[in-house]
Amino acid sequence: MSQPKKARNYSVDFWRTFATLFVTFFHFWLVHPLGFIEGTGELTVTWFTSGNILPVFLITTGYFLAAGYESKKRRGLTDGVSCTKQAWYYMLGRYKGLYPAYFLGLVWGFFVMNFIYEKVPAGQVITNLVNSVFEFLGLSSIGVNATAATGIDYYPYVMYAWNSPLWYISAIFVGGFLLYYLLCKNKDLFTGIIAPVIIVLSLGYWGLAGEGTTLFFTEQISCTTKNLLAFGLIENSLLYGISGMCLGIEVYYIVEWLKKFNYSDFTQNVLTVINAGVTVLIFWWMIHGNDYDELVILAFITVAMTLTMLGKDRFTALLNRKIFGTLGEFSLYFFVAHFPTLYIFQTYVEMTNENYYTLLLASIGINAVLGLIFRTISKKLLSPFLNGAFVKKQQA
Repeated sequence: MSQPKKARNYSVDFWRTFATLFVTFFHFWLVHPLGFIEGTGELTVTWFTSGNILPVFLITTGYFLAAGYESKKRRGLTDGVSCTKQAWYYMLGRYKGLYPAYFLGLVWGFFVMNFIYEKVPAGQVITNLVNSVFEFLGLSSIGVNATAATGIDYYPYVMYAWNSPLWYISAIFVGGFLLYYLLCKNKDLFTGIIAPVIIVLSLGYWGLAGEGTTLFFTEQISCTTKNLLAFGLIENSLLYGISGMCLGIEVYYIVEWLKKFNYSDFTQNVLTVINAGVTVLIFWWMIHGNDYDELVILAFITVAMTLTMLGKDRFTALLNRKIFGTLGEFSLYFFVAHFPTLYIFQTYVEMTNENYYTLLLASIGINAVLGLIFRTISKKLLSPFLNGAFVKKQQA
């Protein structure tokens, strides 16, 4: 007898939706001509400029990786199937779900960076296209072709030249395969030793160095370089993505353990206060800005995501609305569209402190339209094609 389908927790989509917006705010500040990273450092605005909420995406990805594995195991779908094959099917499933949006975002970025932002010569465009084969395959997080010139001043490396936030999706493809295999191979060893070690070493490393000059490090870490993590041997984005997904996997098994307990009304009220308080604090930090270390933000996000996944408090129930399911799904297309749009603004609009928030709202509107277009193309054309290819692969 088939088990009834589990009700979707739309509060997870609430977090995905607003995390996407906060990342968009941060990137608008990041690449602003007056910004502190790629600009003159004369930007005076502080509200809606923070975006260190990336762990939301990675924790949810790792959580559902483990949840999917355990679900298949309970249904006997893993019996007699090698771990390599299981991990392969997981990665194919991720490609089926994410690659259409990834591909559209990459094409959009390639067009903007080569034909609008820099107006690269035709010969260089062809070279850039050929050198970007691993990026178009979704494998840029492995760092291949990381030294190939693009002819674009801001981006000397092909691996993330066209739409750098897509490193996150590439890390899911590559890192997800590895983590699924390790989880399948020896769950106790992986969840008890390997994953915690990865979390402590890599996220701790990131947290200590992420602010730039610290007690131990003098160079800022970026998800689009190899400058620090693992002594330059592993792509920063891949290791950061893997460590965040490891944290999500651990959160899954913690939540499953917590679900074994009965929760009185008093306990649920306490959890409601904690979850609501942590959420409001995170939102305040993202809107108003914060000077806290990455590890502090990560700790609060982990608490919020754990309570959200547990679903025993009334605040989670309040956010569990279908509208967030729709917005959460749309946020993927908004996300892949937003970064190249910022360079269109830099090309055609004079960006100042005075028009900062007006242009921020305009960029949100443009990205919303692009997101709708990308979603339509994905649903009507690319996803059906990939679904058919995926079925054929499984039957082979």
